[in-house]
Amino acid sequence: MGNLKKKLKYLIVNIDDVISCVAMSLTVIFVVSNVIARYLFKETIMWAEELTMFAFAWVIFVGAASTYKSKMHVGIDLVVDLLPIKIRRPVELGVLIFMVLLLGYLAVLSFSHMYYSRVSTSLMMRLSFAWKTVAAPIGFFIMFIYSIRDVQKFFTTKGVQKC
Repeated sequence: MGNLKKKLKYLIVNIDDVISCVAMSLTVIFVVSNVIARYLFKETIMWAEELTMFAFAWVIFVGAASTYKSKMHVGIDLVVDLLPIKIRRPVELGVLIFMVLLLGYLAVLSFSHMYYSRVSTSLMMRLSFAWKTVAAPIGFFIMFIYSIRDVQKFFTTKGVQKC
């Protein structure tokens, strides 16, 4: 029972990693199978192309959340590092608060986009585009949660921890 709890906790804590890895795997499988079909059978698997677009949207937005969690995004902190220590900490806090506000706004905005895209469907499979565009609000919301965590860490440590 304890092992199952550990696996479930790992899955919940790393859900963004799991989703982006599955989506990337599906993207590769669909692209490779379509390339093989083109060269061997001179035919295109139309549904594979559509599913590739859907899966790739999940890779982009949920994968961005995964890299945001790990502080793996490119950051230009040269200017902040040149500031005196007394000024650096308030600037770091300002950047963190800006990120919370920006990511919250993007989550709301992308949810609106997803809501309006639900009526459009893909050509071959007739899937609602909401299945593709829902990746954006999910990714932005996860990043929003991580940015709130960063603000909380800021007040419990001596600043943002960089990798």
